[in-house]
Amino acid sequence: MSCLFDSLASEIADMDGLRLRQLICDYLSTNPVIFEDDSVRLGEVLTDYDIPDNVQVVSRTGLASYVQHMRCPSTWGGALEIRCFCDIFGAQVHVFLLHQKRSAPIVFYPRNIITRDSTGAPLVFHLSYNGVHYEPAHAKITSTGST
Repeated sequence: MSCLFDSLASEIADMDGLRLRQLICDYLSTNPVIFEDDSVRLGEVLTDYDIPDNVQVVSRTGLASYVQHMRCPSTWGGALEIRCFCDIFGAQVHVFLLHQKRSAPIVFYPRNIITRDSTGAPLVFHLSYNGVHYEPAHAKITSTGST
């Protein structure tokens, strides 16, 4: 399993990492345009240069191969999969980069609908990332954005 999928799934009722991975892969397969500029299609930007050398891929031929590889439970997820999660659940994801000692998180937003919690606030998931591992981060965010 992948720590990213497990961490995100831990915050959703009746969800596990493997099921979430498949849900995100299904979304990627049917929504190749996930960037704000809809003229950029995912299949066009997944080239040899976009896949790091240390990532083993079955084939470097675009979206279909990327999704096929991502369906494997041992494949690590990253920013692209977080972005898809945001779209699927209408939620924000705040990633705290522990290895960079950065106080402000990287914030991922959904493209369209924003899901709200019972108080009317946007639904937000918090993750910490130490450079190789994601885990849920239940950080307390104040109105000024500090932890």
